Amino acid sequence: MDDLDRVFHRLVSNIRHRHSEYLTLPFTVQELYETLIPYRHHRRELGIETNQDYEIAMTRLLSGERDYLLADQSMRDKLKAELESQHNDAQFRHQQLKNELATRAFVSNSAGYAGQAEASDEDLRLYGVVDLLTNNQQDGTGEVDTSTPTPEEIAGWTRSAAHSIVGRSPTPVSVVVPAKLGRQNAVGRHRSGIILVVFFALGTEGLSVISMRPASRKERRLIDG
Repeated sequence: MDDLDRVFHRLVSNIRHRHSEYLTLPFTVQELYETLIPYRHHRRELGIETNQDYEIAMTRLLSGERDYLLADQSMRDKLKAELESQHNDAQFRHQQLKNELATRAFVSNSAGYAGQAEASDEDLRLYGVVDLLTNNQQDGTGEVDTSTPTPEEIAGWTRSAAHSIVGRSPTPVSVVVPAKLGRQNAVGRHRSGIILVVFFALGTEGLSVISMRPASRKERRLIDG
């Protein structure tokens, strides 16, 4: 069972037990969002952690996926095209996000509650603390949700934070550390292996290489950990 199934089952339950008039009458998209299954009232039952995931599930429902709803065909076609566009955009955004460095992630409702995850101690040592914040602050109407989350919701946010931090602390190609007499040591990968280059910076655009040799075991740890 995925988000679409949960939304549909909750919708059927709500109509049967709370809005029986819709068993024989059609309903509008506005009524679906605001009366029959508003996110702010059914977030916990749905088990959907973010407003974005709720919107995607509702769009899938209205697009006629799995024939759960009968809707205007032109609207269904537009929503199907929108979902395909969102899928392509999401893949692009996912790749972009994975190229952004972060070593600590928070998933928060902007009301003082959050799930948190950190990268490894080694990544924190190499890159320092670089925060990534994701907000779950809005319900289905666009209003700020300030309700107290359950422990299960906090645990879900923590899992989301841990997932978002994966791949954001890539193994460095090279590491530069200060040396004596104004020199700098660069440890990096070369076709012959990991090497150490001692150099002196000449302004902002030039440098003078003093020496280059294979890196020692201690120096290689800066790259390989």
